[in-house]
Parts: sequence; structure tokens; C-alpha cells
Amino acid sequence: TCRNNRVFINIPCEITLRSGSYSDNDNYLSQYIFTGCMKCPDFPILCYQGIAEHDSSGLLVRPADFERHLAVLRRRQCESVSIEQIKRFLDEEGELPEMPVAITFEGCRRNVLEIAAPMLKKYEFKATLFTAAKTVGTASCLSWAELEELQSEYGFEIGCSGKNYNFL
Repeated sequence: TCRNNRVFINIPCEITLRSGSYSDNDNYLSQYIFTGCMKCPDFPILCYQGIAEHDSSGLLVRPADFERHLAVLRRRQCESVSIEQIKRFLDEEGELPEMPVAITFEGCRRNVLEIAAPMLKKYEFKATLFTAAKTVGTASCLSWAELEELQSEYGFEIGCSGKNYNFL
């Protein structure tokens, strides 16, 4: 499937989209972008672990940088799409907007609800959050009720990464 064939890229972010060009000359987004397989359209899928001001792991993006990413996407007139929309497009059952972008988060960290979701709403973007069922409701992760809030208040699509982030 396309998900299994994605390749991580860390190059200057110049991606040709179906009807235009997305350019990030300051390279803010390149470390978060995956490209698709041969069947997938040429558009960015931004993959985040979470948002935090301080992060010793190097996995999280600072709030100011995340907001800068969203501002670049808005300035380029990108429109967020869900993974379900991508699936329908690939199955030839739906269309994508002119400048699509998928914004995804891996893991149900609290900062997605507290920091990322309000910023996404401000810029009129939606996102997909993937989480492992076993982590929901633990100390550093969102509860089931908070995941429902992400869906109802912020338009998030919630996906499953298995019970323990194992391959499905």
C-alpha cells in the first residue's frame, strides 16, 4: 500500500503539486514531509510526533515553528485533506482539492489538543491523529473523551496504530 511505501525525505522543500508549486525556501517543513508511492499524487503529507517548546528527544516541533508551517501552507492556499479522502481518491471514488496537504500526528500526546488543535483551527486546517489503543488515557496521552473532543471541536480524523504501535 501507499503507506508502506512512503519514503522519508529531508531535502529543500520544493514539491510540485497537481496544479501549482509549493515552495518553502527556508526549509521549515522538509523534515516533516513524506512523499507517496508511484500511485500517490505529488503532495505533502506532514507527519508530526507532537508540539512542545522544549524537547530533548528531538522528535517534537516547537509551537512557533508549527505555526510557521501552517502560515506557509495557508499562504500557498493549501487545503487539508484526511487520510480517508486520500484513500477515496486513490480508489478513484473521490477528488482532492487543487493544493492538498495531509497533516498527521503520531501518538495521542496532550500537546496535540492543547497546542496544535487551536493553531490548526486558526488557520482552518484539519488533521489526522494516529494512536495506539493501549496508550489512550495514560499519563502523557489523551483520554477517549479528549480524542472525541478533537473530532467534534477540531475536525480531527482519528486513526489506529494498533494496540502497541505494532504493524497492523
